[in-house]
Amino acid sequence: MSAPVRGAWTAEALQDLQADLADAGDRVDQLLFSLLLESPISPDLSDLRHDVQQMFGSAPDIVAQPFFCRGGLEGLVIFDENLIDQNLLVLGVLDRLTASGLTPEDGRASDLLERVGRRVAPTGAVGNPGNQNGPQPGETLGALAEQVLTGAAVLCFAGQSAGLSVKIGKIDKRAISEAPSAPSVVGPHEGFIEDAETNLSLIRRRLRTPRLRVEQFHIGTLTRTSVFLLHLKGITDDLLVREARRRMRRVTIDGMLESDVLMELIRDAPHSPVPTMKRSERPDQVVGSLLQGQIAIVVDGSPFALLAP
Repeated sequence: MSAPVRGAWTAEALQDLQADLADAGDRVDQLLFSLLLESPISPDLSDLRHDVQQMFGSAPDIVAQPFFCRGGLEGLVIFDENLIDQNLLVLGVLDRLTASGLTPEDGRASDLLERVGRRVAPTGAVGNPGNQNGPQPGETLGALAEQVLTGAAVLCFAGQSAGLSVKIGKIDKRAISEAPSAPSVVGPHEGFIEDAETNLSLIRRRLRTPRLRVEQFHIGTLTRTSVFLLHLKGITDDLLVREARRRMRRVTIDGMLESDVLMELIRDAPHSPVPTMKRSERPDQVVGSLLQGQIAIVVDGSPFALLAP
């Protein structure tokens, strides 16, 4: 066999090996993520904050905020800022806890979560999925994530390897109506509005998984418009995500006022009459595209999300 033929076979074998290694890496990554979800809640709040950031990919809408009781006990509240009413959280829950005399010694008590539940329950703003009464405990990071993504604030305390979920629903900024550009006959009659936080909450409510990654960018030297890149960990191709990041970071413009402007700046062949990106006003369409491995881009001030490829 001649050298050129041998070289061609070797290059092909290397390409196959690289593909196999990439697939193996993806499987290992998914296994590690599954193990993370099954891990217990750490009684060390610094470790817990790190676990939460790792689980949600440092998503900008997921908050892990520390607080201290008057007696010295340290706590951590974890929530999605777009899914809960933060005023109710502060006035009805955190104010009561920070004024309490709970001490670090109480953090080791087996009945601490029960006592905390009785303290915050009279606010009238707590509850659980499944029509149960009162705050609900959970012991794994997966259970914590599930509660956060259903609109609960999860309370954790130093020394406790469990958390307490407090259901505090958020009132939308304005009524969410049907998307005028894409009316639905049999599907959901909800459409995006001009507020990116509300639009993210509509997507989160349909994709209640920490695999949903949300990355925030600020585009526009004068407007500093918030733009969010969404993709599903383990489903969306990493090369596609990296390319989307690269294109968004290289955008240079004074003002970003509409998603159509961003689409023209980042899409393939911007002068082609054939569209290489889609846009949608419907959350269900965006979620369906994410489940198929596409990326979605949400621009603050625009009721249209961008989908690619």
